[in-house]
Amino acid sequence: MQTKVILAIQLLLGFVWLKSALGKFASNIFITTLSPTLAKFASKNPLPWYKTFLEAVAIPNVTVFGELTRWGELTAATLLIGSVVLLFKRPSNKYVLIAAALGSALGFFLNLQFGLASFWMSPASETVNVVMGGTELILLVYYCLRIKYST
Repeated sequence: MQTKVILAIQLLLGFVWLKSALGKFASNIFITTLSPTLAKFASKNPLPWYKTFLEAVAIPNVTVFGELTRWGELTAATLLIGSVVLLFKRPSNKYVLIAAALGSALGFFLNLQFGLASFWMSPASETVNVVMGGTELILLVYYCLRIKYST
């Protein structure tokens, strides 16, 4: 029962990332509007080191960061959803457990980056990233422990 609940949560996270990625691939609006979005995130960001990162690294390389973001989201979605499907067939396959851990880690990293950029703008932005990131971190620990103790 516990495993099915974990897989259901993981599947839900995977579909959230898939929806987000597909929206970014469906139109180039994401790439073309990313620079002003990052500038807004940087404008009053209370974390000086992250504000500097946005202004000095991300904004000047906005196309690269846009591509990394949408491909990262698609990769996280694929790893999370694909590993759920495979774990039903092979619940102890070490490679599938590694794929699930990687999907969780990538999702956590993406939520962390967006959270650091936008948390100061609204409680809703902060909350969704904490919930998703926290859940992905729990999944990551769960899968790392399963990998460590798998035969």
